[in-house]
Amino acid sequence: MSVVWRPSWKIVTVNYHGIRIRVLFDEKTKLYACPLCFKGTQEGSFYFDVDSLIQHMVSHVR
Repeated sequence: MSVVWRPSWKIVTVNYHGIRIRVLFDEKTKLYACPLCFKGTQEGSFYFDVDSLIQHMVSHVR
């Protein structure tokens, strides 16, 4: 079984301790897409809050 949704992406700027990052935000599901993983398809890493997104992005550089 698979789950499919038609996202309504919007580019938003998140501020994390003074660092501003532009990311995609789905207005329907309230998910943030990792800008390092997301390639414009349904595949990627998605997060419900900015803290989780930032922690994931930090893992890319470790």
